[in-house]
Amino acid sequence: MRDSAGPDADPLGDSGMRLLLALSIIAFSIPAYRSQAQSLDCNEHDNECLADSARPVCFETDATAESCLGWIRRAESHPLARTPEWRLAVADAYFLAAELTRFDDRAEQLREQSRSIFQYVVSATPDSEYAARAYSGLAALAALAGNTDEQTSLLRDAVRSYPRSGSIFFLGRALANRGGDGDAMEAAALYRDAFLDSSDPPDWAFAQRAIALYAAMDDHDRASDFRNEVAAISGMDVFADEVRSVGFADDLNRAKTVLETACNRIVAVIFGPGTCDEALESIVLATRSSTDVS
Repeated sequence: MRDSAGPDADPLGDSGMRLLLALSIIAFSIPAYRSQAQSLDCNEHDNECLADSARPVCFETDATAESCLGWIRRAESHPLARTPEWRLAVADAYFLAAELTRFDDRAEQLREQSRSIFQYVVSATPDSEYAARAYSGLAALAALAGNTDEQTSLLRDAVRSYPRSGSIFFLGRALANRGGDGDAMEAAALYRDAFLDSSDPPDWAFAQRAIALYAAMDDHDRASDFRNEVAAISGMDVFADEVRSVGFADDLNRAKTVLETACNRIVAVIFGPGTCDEALESIVLATRSSTDVS
């Protein structure tokens, strides 16, 4: 049984891959850019507003170290600068500014500024979403330094503080990449539990990753057992027969439920597209028959 290979495994030996991983962890905590750059007229908890303000000058293609540092100075002088949300935004900005200056002497100093703020947030707001995001930031710094053990430990702290999907994803990825004894199995179990704990609708990505890791370890019994468990939870265990039954398309609400699950992109990866295709075909045929009769 292989325990180090898997769909999440990446060669992190070179600095480019470490940078990509670190930036992906930081970027996950920055909400999608919604519009044009805004002023710093953000409230105490509005991380989307802060991201909108910082992204063009710290993260976009034409961002420079000077533009990012200018945003940091403005944020640091704001009345809300000491609140956790704002501290995290500034820490992220210092991290990004360091990457914009990574070829000069300022880079390490800026990373230390970022690290100091993340550590402050961890100590000031333990066992909270803020702490989880700060631990993830510290993990990004560890990833950048190539310290996979420290990165994994910090991501464990992030999940323990606040088990949000991003922290779970990156912890599973870090475990699979590290490739130590039992790491891939732990990553698969982490994804499996995250799927079982996810709300309605389930987080199918976790299920798919767990099954893929079991298969990569040649643990086909676990992969099959968990696939069957996912099928029972999702209804896929009965949908295949249901879509072939007479009158399936007559109950549009039921047909809609089946389609939303069976035709989900990740569900189709787990179970194949057959049930989705048959459901769509049944609905098309029923529609044609109805049209012909009328």
